[in-house]
Amino acid sequence: MRCDAPRSPVFAKYEKLNITDGWFEVYRLPGGVYALWEPRQSERVFSYLITGEKQALLFDSGFGIGRIEE
Repeated sequence: MRCDAPRSPVFAKYEKLNITDGWFEVYRLPGGVYALWEPRQSERVFSYLITGEKQALLFDSGFGIGRIEE
């Protein structure tokens, strides 16, 4: 099911990165955190990439439809 929701107002104040994946919208949040939104899902799924100096953590609540590893 395609929803094609408009940009989330929650992230309006954050930088939207130019990702050409077609499935995800990625926003740069403070503190080395990135929000990955799946706007084409009616469930409004968000995942978060938390980056550190040596490692990163992907908090993935997605459905696995898009290729998040890319």
